[in-house]
Amino acid sequence: MNAKLSNSITELKDRYGIIVIGSGYGGSITAARLASAGYEVCLLERGKEWIPGEFPDEMAEVTAQFRSDSNPLGLYDYRVTEDVDVFVGCGLGGTSLINANVIFKPDDDVFNNSRWPDEIREDRDNGKLNKYFEKANDMLQGAVYPDNRPSLGKIKAHEKSAKDRPGKYYKLNLAVNFEKYNDEPNHVGVHQRPCILCGDCMTGCNVLAKNTLYMNYLPFAKSQGASIITEMEVNYISKADGGGYFVHCTSHSEDKKSRFIHANVVIIAAGALGSTHILLNSRDRGLAVSDKIGHYFSGNADSFGVGYNSDQRTDVLGFGNIRDKRSKIQVGPLILSVIDYRRKELELKDRYIIEEGDFPRAFVDFTRYSMPKISAVAGHDTDFSVIDEASEAARVVRDIAHYDVKGALNHSMLYLGIGHDSADGVIAVDSEGKIRIHWAAAPSKPIFQKIDDEMKQLTKALGGTYIRNPRWTPFFGRNIITVHPLGGCAMGKSADTGVVDHRGRVFDLAQDTSGAVHNGLFVADGSMIPTSLGVNPFFTISALSERIANLIVQDATVNKKPREGALPPPVIISPPLGIEFTTEMNGYFSKSVTNAKTPEDFHKAEKLGKQEGNDIGFKLTAYIDSVDKFVIEPAHDARAEGHIKMGSMKQMVEQGRFNLFIKDPQIHTKRMLFSLQFFGDDGQPCLLDGYKEMRDDPDVDIWEIWKDYTTLFITIHKGNTTRDPVLGQGIVRIHLHDITRQLATIRVRNGSNVKTAFSAKNKFTSFFFGELYETYMKNLLPSQQTHG
Repeated sequence: MNAKLSNSITELKDRYGIIVIGSGYGGSITAARLASAGYEVCLLERGKEWIPGEFPDEMAEVTAQFRSDSNPLGLYDYRVTEDVDVFVGCGLGGTSLINANVIFKPDDDVFNNSRWPDEIREDRDNGKLNKYFEKANDMLQGAVYPDNRPSLGKIKAHEKSAKDRPGKYYKLNLAVNFEKYNDEPNHVGVHQRPCILCGDCMTGCNVLAKNTLYMNYLPFAKSQGASIITEMEVNYISKADGGGYFVHCTSHSEDKKSRFIHANVVIIAAGALGSTHILLNSRDRGLAVSDKIGHYFSGNADSFGVGYNSDQRTDVLGFGNIRDKRSKIQVGPLILSVIDYRRKELELKDRYIIEEGDFPRAFVDFTRYSMPKISAVAGHDTDFSVIDEASEAARVVRDIAHYDVKGALNHSMLYLGIGHDSADGVIAVDSEGKIRIHWAAAPSKPIFQKIDDEMKQLTKALGGTYIRNPRWTPFFGRNIITVHPLGGCAMGKSADTGVVDHRGRVFDLAQDTSGAVHNGLFVADGSMIPTSLGVNPFFTISALSERIANLIVQDATVNKKPREGALPPPVIISPPLGIEFTTEMNGYFSKSVTNAKTPEDFHKAEKLGKQEGNDIGFKLTAYIDSVDKFVIEPAHDARAEGHIKMGSMKQMVEQGRFNLFIKDPQIHTKRMLFSLQFFGDDGQPCLLDGYKEMRDDPDVDIWEIWKDYTTLFITIHKGNTTRDPVLGQGIVRIHLHDITRQLATIRVRNGSNVKTAFSAKNKFTSFFFGELYETYMKNLLPSQQTHG
């Protein structure tokens, strides 16, 4: 029996040389390499330690392990946000505990994207980056499913479906022990057993066959002296007087205490959502980070589909580590093979892969009962005939009657498509302190439809009924589901383009020097990836983390030793009270009008735009970080996140600002301003510059007030500034029902109790309606005469 890796919380000290936050690929790798270099390392993990043999096997057990506020130690972390659903793991080893084990290197030209720092391209070209890939593969013990093992139904079906398609079929390199270790120590001394082909990789491997981080990097880190503390969730980071950082965290173990721990080096590796959340919380408490924090979120163009009830038996029903009648079939690991559509002559946006999957034991019974109903409502039968219908119906009856390998579900294929999306989603923290992802533009990208269409063709080759991911349908919200979240703390050349540099160092916005960084503060995980990768991403994360760890070891200027002497007390900073609200406007613009100056000019542009069919609109959430600052400062400035809709396409706002009631040099006029940078369909930068004009005019009537407030004059520039050429002009408007919804969306940020929340909301609404009163209403009221 392998020994537990985690230390008791009673062993936690008040300081370390290096603290690593998170035990996914980035965290485990940097902890292992820095500990092996002789530094004192403490790794903090929010989840608990899962020992193989403890993972859930049945549906009730799986359901009980979904993570929530009331169950913070749950293994399965499924986040439902407004535009995207994200599924990741929570436990010692991170998502490696429940992923599909696929070791996949991306195309070299992925790194040609200008978002990647030049140093990454240089290391790709000189061969250094490839050595980091090799180093990671050596530790992860990648292997292809051996030819001498049993021939498996699902990979035979996958290969068959690829024969007349443009993609290339082959078996994948997997982090799975097929035959190397037979209940004996592996390369880091952990006992492993061969894969029994049970298909339960996604719910957790109880066999000791899956090469999770718990089988390699983490035990290696432990053997090199690293401390591992589980059930400890980091909330934010603050700078310490005299150098280093305090890591503010909350224990989910028995004592439930809040703590702060000092380190001279902090490596944030909590994943795309976790690391971004920590840095956003830290920014709210004074840590100066790039304005790009939260940007460049990608779901790696993840797409899901099912080829249900085909003519070919596929053996996709997992049986776990339970020896019963269900274990008589052989499934294999979750993913074994791929159909690769990444031809070099194609642009990256047109390249993708499709991998096969299976149904873990816990989901088999639920799925065989529910799939006939889903198929009847949302399925597309690719080979309709009377005889075929009878065969399909017979297989469905078998499934409904009882578990049967001759049933419809065991004649099905589960597909995962991966490609290149626009990587322009935005991660934010909402008024309740939870992660929110703005990415309404994602479903309109052609790659998702392209992958969906090809999955349908693969299903047709096997004579099945194709069922797309229900969440992607309009009825269920048209949400993307991703198991590969990337970005949020993206690499860049400076704070203008990213959150961290090529070494993973966090840019320091408080310093005037371009490219200045916070000494000793790093990010090393999927959040640093600035683009989609087009393949399963953990191998790339691993290689880049190996690189970051190596550069930290080599850097003599980084103080990696624990602080000596008395620690200064941490400064506990409460985040300012803020406000958020959502606004939506729609209208028309004309490309034939480029020199509108007066309201009459813009109205003409609107009319022409309607005739031309050039509709435009946007949906934005305004984030006011501090109500006090917003009310006092003349600019009344706020961040704006969301999307712009032009025709059928949606484009995410790259950088957005919103200003309320700006006094114009022109007498008796105030303006609301919108400045929204985005990329057009051609990939070129654009700017939507808009203003509402409110006149302090004694002769104004109610109708004029309504028109002023609801009308936004817009100019679209081909570039990022108002000096760039004009693409078109027009008007967007907010309607009465949209105003009602807008008022209902006003939320207080960081309100610790009802009283403070009410105070902040009252301050904002008093300012807003006070400005309206001063501009309009006082002129409509009868003047008061004073009598002596």
